[in-house]
This record gives sequence, structure tokens and C-alpha cells, in this order.
Amino acid sequence: MSIEDTKTLILEVIGKGEIPITIHRAWAPNTFSLIQNSLPIHGRAMKFQGAISIPFDLRAGVENPRRNGERGVFGYDTSGKMILIFLEDTPWDRPFNLLGKLETNLELLETLSLSTAVKIKE
Repeated sequence: MSIEDTKTLILEVIGKGEIPITIHRAWAPNTFSLIQNSLPIHGRAMKFQGAISIPFDLRAGVENPRRNGERGVFGYDTSGKMILIFLEDTPWDRPFNLLGKLETNLELLETLSLSTAVKIKE
């Protein structure tokens, strides 16, 4: 995998801290490009079914769909139109595009309040 096929983004929890996210083009190439072209992404993060969801309409189709999230997985739910970050290993009721993983600082996300401002940036 070349350097162009992997990118590190930053998830900023406004006023609380930052978490690096590594995403991979090969896992969902169209969604990878749509996210990269949409940066920075501003939204509100909410806890939902063992995951953090950030509503955001990318108009992405399903690519190599997954139905089980693992702790730290970063993906996009095409039918729910939301970015997902799994806080625990959990089944998901709809297919999602796997994009990458958060390796550190997940504890920051576990402490989020109901609707916390976030930004995904380069």
C-alpha cells in the first residue's frame, strides 16, 4: 500500500481534544475520496448502539459492506447517512463501509455528552 492509499485525519472533539484516524483507500475507494473532498467535516457526535454517530450525507454507495463493528473502527453507514466510530465490538443493523481505525484516545469519545460538536480535518 502506497502513502497515497493511506491518510491520517484528525477527529477534533471541540474543547476536549483530538484523536488521529487512519483511513485506507483500498477498503472503500469512493467513500475515501468523498470524505477527503469534504474536509473539514463539522458535525455533532452522538452515542448510539455501542458507537458514536456523526450525521453527514456523503451520497456514498455501499462498498465492501460490513455488519460488525470492532472497537475503534471508523466507517460510513450509507443508508443512515452517518459516520460511525465503534466504541465496542458490536453488530450493526445495516451495512456500513469500513474506512479505517482509531488506535488511541477512544476514552475521550466514551465521555461525550448527548450532542457534542466535532470536526474531522487533515
